[in-house]
Amino acid sequence: FNLGLLNSQKGNFDEALKLFDKSIKIDPLFAEAYRNTAVIYYMTENYEQSLVNFEKYYSLITDENIKATVIQDINELKKKLNK
Repeated sequence: FNLGLLNSQKGNFDEALKLFDKSIKIDPLFAEAYRNTAVIYYMTENYEQSLVNFEKYYSLITDENIKATVIQDINELKKKLNK
């Protein structure tokens, strides 16, 4: 996961996505891996995959303040995708 963050910060998005995917395979309930995956997909304008990952992230988090922010992100993506 930490290597995914490092690659993401360096702009190595393909490598970061592979590393976050590994993290998810190891722990499918690791919410932050979904969030970081969603952000990369958003930054690379792959809005469909970003939405999928933000929705999964939303389903895993319990903090209501964070959920309120994430639902805004989800709604913005749905507008971009005309959903």
